[in-house]
Order: sequence, then structure tokens, then C-alpha cells
Amino acid sequence: MNFSKRFKNSVTPVFSECGKMVANANGSKVLVRDVNSLQLLQMWVCYDTVRDIVWSPDSNYLASVSGNKIQVSFCQRQQDTG
Repeated sequence: MNFSKRFKNSVTPVFSECGKMVANANGSKVLVRDVNSLQLLQMWVCYDTVRDIVWSPDSNYLASVSGNKIQVSFCQRQQDTG
């Protein structure tokens, strides 16, 4: 099977522990989206192609591994209204 370069460089989406956000990586970009609306909440660029991402147990932090570096980012959850 031949996969596009974009597909080869993507990381499987990872749901936050709280279940309200989903993160995925494509190349060196990490994207965090709202699970219900898929609205882009945050995006950042890492040092190199992202190989793995993992959420903290409280869903406040997201760690990404790219090259030989680990980057930890704060992910702000939207306040529940209702």
C-alpha cells in the first residue's frame, strides 16, 4: 500500500482523560480539538516530526515527543456552561 506523506507523518488521535478534547499530530504540528464540535482549541509547532503524544491524567497537559526532545504544553479546557 502506498500512503501519502501527510498520512505517514500523522499520529493517531489521542482523547484526553476528561473525554472533552482530542489531540493529534501531523508532521511537526500538534492540534487539540473539542470532541463535540471539532473546533480547533490549540495548535503549536514542535522541533521535529512528532512521533507520539500523551495526555496527563487531569487533561491539563499534553506531552509530545519529536526527534530526541519532549515538549510539554498546557492545554486549557473550556469551562462547562450549563
